[in-house]
Amino acid sequence: MKRAFSIVELIIVIVVIGIFAAILFPVMSNIIDSANAKSALSDDKNTLTNYVAYCESNQKPQRNTCFIAQKAKAHYAFGCFKGVNEHIESKNNPYKADSLQDAVNMLIDTESMVQLGAGSKNITNILPEVPENVLVYEGYSLTPIADQALLSKSRIGLYPTETYTLSTTLLPDRQV
Repeated sequence: MKRAFSIVELIIVIVVIGIFAAILFPVMSNIIDSANAKSALSDDKNTLTNYVAYCESNQKPQRNTCFIAQKAKAHYAFGCFKGVNEHIESKNNPYKADSLQDAVNMLIDTESMVQLGAGSKNITNILPEVPENVLVYEGYSLTPIADQALLSKSRIGLYPTETYTLSTTLLPDRQV
């Protein structure tokens, strides 16, 4: 006697497979996004090493530098403060743009990446062994790295009529 599966049994199997698929697809998507972010970080850290070696071999001072990497149509921005030599990730990663240059333009237009003075430029072509998916901008800083510092004259002990220029470098708590 030939025994076959009933329609009810087949429907139950299909529903169970559908439930597993519904659970696994978002998990796999998060895993892929995380892997892309880690890969971009790795590319940027290698580029930072190249930048430090370039500065040392040419006896050139290091400046604040921004690194923008592209991975799977997502763009990741990292900053490096001069003298710190550690990557600090933008809080707004990943950025969505059509190309690396579009991502850079978007960062500059939204003032997420700010030029810090004369001589700031794209130095990607100068550095040795920079991956194709990374751009390096020397003399720029990422603004969304640190939280805003709110100061009032009374809080820092100044009289309302006094005026001073304050300058500081805010380093974030979270380093990558």
